[in-house]
Amino acid sequence: MILLTALALVSTTDFASVLAIPTTELATVPESTAAVELFTQTAPVPSKLGFSYTYIEANYTWFDSDAAGSTLDGFELTGSFELPMNFFAQLGVSGLNGDIDLKEYRLGAGWHFPLSDTLDAYGVLSWLDQNYNNGVSDENGPAADVGVRLMLDPKIEVGGYGEWADLDNSDFGLGATGRYYFTEELSAGARVLFIDSGNEWAAGLRFQF
Repeated sequence: MILLTALALVSTTDFASVLAIPTTELATVPESTAAVELFTQTAPVPSKLGFSYTYIEANYTWFDSDAAGSTLDGFELTGSFELPMNFFAQLGVSGLNGDIDLKEYRLGAGWHFPLSDTLDAYGVLSWLDQNYNNGVSDENGPAADVGVRLMLDPKIEVGGYGEWADLDNSDFGLGATGRYYFTEELSAGARVLFIDSGNEWAAGLRFQF
């Protein structure tokens, strides 16, 4: 009787041990799942891809005008709105002051297309209207810009473009841009343009949508 009881206890213990093995293994599954969830939550989320062409931009501008024969400075405000099929419309207004004052209005339409996730090409056709005071003749006519935008990383954008304008004379120039993104919406930028009618520098803020 004692021998049978001992055998029964041993069998019961071994059986319980066998049953405990899968229970222990199964208990580790939630820990693995929790680790995966933790990694997913803490992994960096990439910034959205693509370039925005819907924005409002304000710049302080310097313009070494050949027509005015002096350097003018002031502010410019530009609005851009993206349309279907990668088209966009732009409106710009600037007021520059110096020995002679200049008010400039620019209305344009453009089209852009991605070359990669970080490189965009665009073209803009605009109408320019430049109004001087103090006896300087006003100028107006068409202008065209063709350029590229490149994201070096999620916070830094650089670009280059060529501009042609047919106002009093047919002028051509080359420009460069740089932009730093504080957030996906707010950025600070600078622009320089070397063109036959006068060199131009600008710096300011942009809020894009």
